[in-house]
Amino acid sequence: MGYEFIKNDTTFLLGRVGAGAYLEINGSENAWQPEGLLGYDFEHKFTERQSLTATGDYFPSFADLREYRIVNKVGYTLMVDPEVDMLLKAGIESEYDSDPGDGFNKHDFRYFVSLGWAF
Repeated sequence: MGYEFIKNDTTFLLGRVGAGAYLEINGSENAWQPEGLLGYDFEHKFTERQSLTATGDYFPSFADLREYRIVNKVGYTLMVDPEVDMLLKAGIESEYDSDPGDGFNKHDFRYFVSLGWAF
């Protein structure tokens, strides 16, 4: 379920809340784990060709509230060629897991650059 806090020509902010489950494969517990969701989606258009986007999600475990995951992503989008809707996106993603399991980091970062087309 979501609620639009801001929605105009340049800025969009959506809050989200919900519940779900995940399945950890080859982990310590190979069973479905119920979890909550609290998140947001944000976009701000600087110009017709440039925008900043951000998303964030907090996933608390329903089985143990001390266990949770947090995923955040921030990206910059540039419309390279409006005639063919070609986009260039670059950004960073951060993922934190309070109990990642043996041999895994609690905090991981991923960087991305992509070239694509809107349709």
